[in-house]
Amino acid sequence: MAKKAVPPPDNSLSRFAWTFIGLGLCGFTLLSLVSFQATDWPNPDSYTAGGTENLCGRTGAWLAYYLRYYLGPAAYVFVLGFGVWVLLRAVRGKVEQLALRAIGVVIVGAVFSATSYLWKTGSADSLTIGNGGILGISLCHFLLEHTALAGTILVLSSALLVGLLLAADNILLLLPGLLLQALEGMRQAGPLLAGWGRGRAGACRSSSPG
Repeated sequence: MAKKAVPPPDNSLSRFAWTFIGLGLCGFTLLSLVSFQATDWPNPDSYTAGGTENLCGRTGAWLAYYLRYYLGPAAYVFVLGFGVWVLLRAVRGKVEQLALRAIGVVIVGAVFSATSYLWKTGSADSLTIGNGGILGISLCHFLLEHTALAGTILVLSSALLVGLLLAADNILLLLPGLLLQALEGMRQAGPLLAGWGRGRAGACRSSSPG
């Protein structure tokens, strides 16, 4: 007597549970970063004696401080990239070329941090080390030392393009086509809008007194 085939276990519930956990972590981290205050604990230069104004409390203040200290603006890129990965994994079940996508996100994050420090080394609401975090400051100093200012800008621009292509090539390759479609739609809508405008102007003139 043949045995009945046992259906594979349904992992949809656990997948969605991990999805909500991942998105919750992303939301908590992003909210902590957005509400970061340079004077919050655990900043050693804090003036509030252990107080915190972070929307996620002391845990959020601690997390945001060390993310900004070591990563700078790259922390936002990494958190958003992780959130997108969680969503794509929940919808598609698998992200193609995950290693290349991750490398692209890392490159984009590093470029953002280095550019932040290159644009403005420090501000009133930045940490004592300046903008960019350890990652951006180290990368920017390395590039400036070996390639000067013009070379640094060129390298960062090229790296940003490469990182975006690695992280989301399918989206970037669609942009030219979408732009052409939008321009064609605007060209076709131009005569219609012009006719509607002339009609409205004539109606206003006819309804005006005298």
